[in-house]
Amino acid sequence: MEVCTNGRERIVLGLSEFTDADIQAIENTTAPSESSAFDQEFSLLLEEDT
Repeated sequence: MEVCTNGRERIVLGLSEFTDADIQAIENTTAPSESSAFDQEFSLLLEEDT
């Protein structure tokens, strides 16, 4: 278990911990339009990884 910078605990799962059905279900989902409000935050995270 990891502790985030804000003090909350989180469990990080690897792809191997998901079944093929789990992965297919995730791939078939569509994010709600409201989630676009976080696009900029996600883009900033991606930039930090490069």
